[in-house]
Amino acid sequence: MKRNKKKAIKLALGLGAIAGMRATFAPSLASHLLTKKSFRGSLNSGLAFLQLPASNVITKIISAGEIVGDKLPSTPNRTSAPQLITRIISGALVGATIFQAYKQKRSTGLLLGGLSALAMTYASFYARKYFAEGYKIEDTIIGGIEDTIAIGTGARLINS
Repeated sequence: MKRNKKKAIKLALGLGAIAGMRATFAPSLASHLLTKKSFRGSLNSGLAFLQLPASNVITKIISAGEIVGDKLPSTPNRTSAPQLITRIISGALVGATIFQAYKQKRSTGLLLGGLSALAMTYASFYARKYFAEGYKIEDTIIGGIEDTIAIGTGARLINS
């Protein structure tokens, strides 16, 4: 049981951080993980929708849209209230779902995922700003690098 808790903490914090970078990536990665055979039947609440094969496909499509949308000049700042709240909710949702799948307290996962998303929202915002202003790197390039980091880290996280 202790091993499950450590894994749940690692996933909730990691996926929460990814939600702070890209709000839709965390649910997409969680859905991918939770559709695996070993998790069938582990969710018996309103959170079970992430286990559905359709959710796995839909979240990936939405994530692809976020990759494009993030590069548009009209995209609002990630620290604006609607963007920030969306990222926190995304991290909290994924954290709670992961904790339930690993038979741990959902409320703990909710807090860990949400707080991790909050922290990474600001960390990634200031990192992006630093590189754009300090090194004169085009924002779309930094966004692409951020996408690569989020996808690569997420894939490694759910496959470890």
